[in-house]
Amino acid sequence: MASISKRRRKTTLGFFVPGTKVTIYDDNGRKRTHWVQVNPGGTSTARPTTSTSTTSTATDQHLAQSSEASEIPVEPASYTQIKEALKEAWAEKRDDLIKTAIQSAVPPTSMCYLCEEEVLTAPLIFCKDCSPLGVFCFRCFEKIHKSPSLHCAEEWKDGCFQPYVYNRPLVLPHQKNCHSSSYKPLRVFDQNGRLQHLDVAVCRCGYETELQTLLKLGLWGATPTNPKTAFSVSLLEWLVWLCREAQVSTLAFCKAVRWKNDLTLNEMNSLHRALTGECIAEFRHFQHRLESMKDLSPSLDGGISCPACPKNDGEQIIAIDANFGLVRKASSGTSSAPPLHGQSMFLEDEKLKEFLADYYDEEKPSEDCSHFKAGQCLRSKAQHQKLDVTGVFGSVCRHNIPLKFLNMFHGERFGYPVFLIRNLLRDAKLRNIKLKIIYDVACSLKAHLRKSKDKEIKEMLPQLSLAVDVFHSYGHTPLCQVQYNTRRLEGYGLTDGEGVESLWSYLRRFARITKEMTPAHRFEKLSDALVHFAMRKAIDIEVTLKDKMRNTKMTETIADENLKEAMSHAGVPVSLDDIKRWQEMETELMKKKKQPSTSTCAKWMKEYAGKLVRHHKLGKKIQECQDDSALQVHHSAFLKLESTLKGIEGEHGITRWQQSSPEFKAALKDLDIEERKQRLSTLQSVSCQRSFLISLKGRYPDGQEIALKLSKQIRSTNNKLSKAIQAYNTIPWSPQTGEFPPRLNFSQATDPTWATYQMLGPSMSEPGLPYSIKRKAIDAVSMKERAAEERQMIKEEMVRVWRHFQGEYDCTEKAVRHCQQNDSMKAEQAMLLQHVIRLEKRLSRMHGVFKQFIVLPDPPSSHIPMYSDLVLDSSEAEYISVDDYEEYFSEEEEEEGEEEEGEI
Repeated sequence: MASISKRRRKTTLGFFVPGTKVTIYDDNGRKRTHWVQVNPGGTSTARPTTSTSTTSTATDQHLAQSSEASEIPVEPASYTQIKEALKEAWAEKRDDLIKTAIQSAVPPTSMCYLCEEEVLTAPLIFCKDCSPLGVFCFRCFEKIHKSPSLHCAEEWKDGCFQPYVYNRPLVLPHQKNCHSSSYKPLRVFDQNGRLQHLDVAVCRCGYETELQTLLKLGLWGATPTNPKTAFSVSLLEWLVWLCREAQVSTLAFCKAVRWKNDLTLNEMNSLHRALTGECIAEFRHFQHRLESMKDLSPSLDGGISCPACPKNDGEQIIAIDANFGLVRKASSGTSSAPPLHGQSMFLEDEKLKEFLADYYDEEKPSEDCSHFKAGQCLRSKAQHQKLDVTGVFGSVCRHNIPLKFLNMFHGERFGYPVFLIRNLLRDAKLRNIKLKIIYDVACSLKAHLRKSKDKEIKEMLPQLSLAVDVFHSYGHTPLCQVQYNTRRLEGYGLTDGEGVESLWSYLRRFARITKEMTPAHRFEKLSDALVHFAMRKAIDIEVTLKDKMRNTKMTETIADENLKEAMSHAGVPVSLDDIKRWQEMETELMKKKKQPSTSTCAKWMKEYAGKLVRHHKLGKKIQECQDDSALQVHHSAFLKLESTLKGIEGEHGITRWQQSSPEFKAALKDLDIEERKQRLSTLQSVSCQRSFLISLKGRYPDGQEIALKLSKQIRSTNNKLSKAIQAYNTIPWSPQTGEFPPRLNFSQATDPTWATYQMLGPSMSEPGLPYSIKRKAIDAVSMKERAAEERQMIKEEMVRVWRHFQGEYDCTEKAVRHCQQNDSMKAEQAMLLQHVIRLEKRLSRMHGVFKQFIVLPDPPSSHIPMYSDLVLDSSEAEYISVDDYEEYFSEEEEEEGEEEEGEI
């Protein structure tokens, strides 16, 4: 596929100079770039002037003769009009493309591609693997295919193309001259998945093994000894990358190869059997080691750590969570060897089981703080017994780079996060890193750690800062949201803690593949997927940080506007100190559970006075009751209360108090103040929580999951309010002072600024200042503070990312210098130099992204010329002449022009 991107630029002479950049993608997805000179009149033939590789002449001629690319007018139009025009353009070309495809059933030309002479005598050989115009005479075909290749040629015979059968053994130079070499028949699946039966020259002189010989030929043996089947390395690379990115199973890949190449069922089954098991596992590990380059330089990172997190000294934010979809069936077999990836990503199962066997974690979280035993509710007991692994518990840093993981054997227990955090802390302690852990039930985990009797576990708490991720916090009580939400805690910036959910959405798609694997193969598959996910996040981390900075500035601007709006609506002067005081007061009100007693009476006196009032009212009920059954119930309660009163009187040596006695009045007054204040205090706390939830729900449209969570919390809070109001209204005596209302209604109790609440101490009530304004101001200040933290954190992360890749560059350069001292290490040196060039390009791009935010030294460029890595995207390519090609890269500013884009 080729894409053309053009933009016209004015030159200093004042006229338009034509030229175009053509990008072509080959069968392996590699990009090739051509700069093509185009005649403005559209009549002359374009010719490539600069190319990174040799490409098809037919493609060049087609692009040069196509005048439509420069004639399509681009006018301002809506998206719908553009799409409709595009569909119409495709419809016009549809029949022509079918005709062109049909014409490819005959030779495109009778001229030999190599000697450019007409092929007059048979055979006329066509090799599509060489070129779309790969027509050869017999002599030229033999010449160009003299070196080992897996090309499948066709012969024009009897009016159609038929497979061209010729003897072409795969021979390397050593085997060609070795006296012990012999030809071995081999079944080979080539880079396109086609099955070929070839002879391969192998030797038994001990120079190299058969697998090494096959690898030099670009093949991978199906077995380690005496392989009878081999696969093209390119074919297996497609399998590995499709599995990593699209979660394609080996069986699905084999089926796709079958349909594409018209394999028989037996051939497909043999392909699947050869790929299943150790063959593809070994190749995946082989590719991972090559990609990490740790065999060439052990000091390299290997691509599994986060470039932006602190290596030593600092704070690291980590999100942890469980995934119950990544199960393994107990009937899926056992492993004969440990996983090839080792314990690079997963902690050891045996140590975890030993820890859980002696660990007590039966405490349950509060009902208001989400349901914790999640794994046990997902499947029945019978289903649970069929699994030996019920899920995966894992962790990611704030940049979504995977850290450490462990298998789960039960539902979600506190033992799993405790074991994982303990291992993370041990590593962090060695590097002087303080951890900030985000967990969906961090509030319950903190209480669990505080109550633990294990000294080591209990000592973990001072080394941690625990928080609840933003989304799950809406399923917690308002107090938990205020105390644990990352938006209200210092040092978390704008981290939402949802990175682990992003990982689960990717990793969950492997469940259908891994659930029937052996433990070792499952470890390898998941570890490989985690390393690939880390690579995905790290490969463009400079762009991610730049986008985060832009979003942070937008968030800070919005928070500032909301704060100004709230202060303008306040009607009275409001300072930042006032908002801070409101924030602290709001938290204290939500924490309020029981008012301290200020009574001067003894506790037994207040209890005695309360029972006397109930005794007196019960006596009146008995006198007025007409229902025999109710009368019996009241009489039983009366006798029981009478017995209790006599017991108190006997214990303290008093006679029955009369309602007019000073002792009774004083005790009842103290009891009344204490009871009513306690009920009002509960109402005040719940009303503050309710207002907090309502203000949050107003940010989200009805029907969104967060809005539904908040609605559920509001309904729960309304029920608590109703019960508390009923408890106040059913106090069996009237208020003993004028400061308390005799009865409450719902509208009064739900207002946190109600005047009656002021008697309880500090409250959110201020004259002329609604609570909703205070809530908006508190949220705006919190968001503004977090945005300021985020901005500073991103700048520090940019510095760390630069230092990380600069360190990788220095390590690779050191390894190159070491190789240069040994003539036998030229291959290692060549591979390391390629890595050096990649790192120089990466640092050059990174410098361009980061320089607007932080001060950085100039990027290294000892192996690449300045700007040689700049390859324009199709949206940025210029329509320039060949003469201006070099000038194009040296100009610092581009003049505005007209953009036209098209694809061929």
